[in-house]
Amino acid sequence: MPDGNFTVTFRECLFEDKILATQRYPEKNPGYSVRQLLMCMCITEVNGNPVGKALKDPTALLKRFTISDSQCIQRFFNSLSFLSTERSAEAKAVAKRIKDKAPLADVYDIAKESFPTKSHSIKFRRVMDDERMACERIYPANDPNCGYAFEDLLTARAIVEIDGVEQKQNTKEDVDIFAKWKSLDQEFAMAIYISLFAASLKQLDNVEELGKTLLADVYGNSGDAAA
Repeated sequence: MPDGNFTVTFRECLFEDKILATQRYPEKNPGYSVRQLLMCMCITEVNGNPVGKALKDPTALLKRFTISDSQCIQRFFNSLSFLSTERSAEAKAVAKRIKDKAPLADVYDIAKESFPTKSHSIKFRRVMDDERMACERIYPANDPNCGYAFEDLLTARAIVEIDGVEQKQNTKEDVDIFAKWKSLDQEFAMAIYISLFAASLKQLDNVEELGKTLLADVYGNSGDAAA
């Protein structure tokens, strides 16, 4: 730590921790972020002294730290728990390698070795747009205590197997399959899914340019053929 006053021990952040932190976060601005609350929830020891699991307000731990120490602790925690730019690039690379081998496959295998902590192997299936619409209908977008993203639900819906065990689907509780997953692995899985099945920005830009070219060919560059 910059001021050298503390040693901090974390447990690994789970997907269910992120949901719980969102649910515990006060409606009125408490002076700290959801991520700061989540970080404090995952601290198990400060200077070798255990932090009580039943601590009513985990953010009380922040009062012990200087601003610089708190910032560095948060950055360290984030690097352990959330997808970095480098990890996102790795997920895209995994997806590309898999897709290059079988561009039109309906199911893709993701080996344990592909994940940051090598904790799970999974199989994704291709989700059709009617299922995306079904997910839109059940996703609690207006619930401030939801705690997970729409993409989390869609990714969970696409998983047919985890560690060789078939997964039942088509319920509002699809995201529960991630509950005990490490946050970093879950975000990595979601990034792979999006890279496999969602249109890339380059693809979207290409079709937009195609549309512009077509308009220019049909109506002229000004686009005001009706004038």
